[in-house]
Amino acid sequence: MHATDLRCEHRADVPCVDDPAPRFSWTLESTAPDKRQSAYQLRVDSLWDSGRVESAESVGISYAGPPLPAGARCTWTVRVWDERGAVTEWSDAAAFRTGPAEWSAQWIGWEHVHDPTVPVPGTDPDLDETTR
Repeated sequence: MHATDLRCEHRADVPCVDDPAPRFSWTLESTAPDKRQSAYQLRVDSLWDSGRVESAESVGISYAGPPLPAGARCTWTVRVWDERGAVTEWSDAAAFRTGPAEWSAQWIGWEHVHDPTVPVPGTDPDLDETTR
């Protein structure tokens, strides 16, 4: 048995996480049909190690470490224990990015300098297609 298909916020290709406690999920693969997870351990870079958590859950595990760095690429891995206490190898690493500390932008607006006026329909005979 091993953990595969690692996802952060339900996606494998997370371009940007803006939640301070993103949720992690994984799928279990096993050649034996009776294998099940009894515990897991999740690591996010050197920021957080969940330690062994007695749980069969593998969906929606919330990050519980220190604040994630802004604008960073973080990697994470997980390993699981089966019902007999055997531990798996660490999964392949998955990655996610955190959002910037502050967003800065201006609203898109209409600028008179770059946009010529539009005549009111029917007031300019040169543009009135009904008279042609």
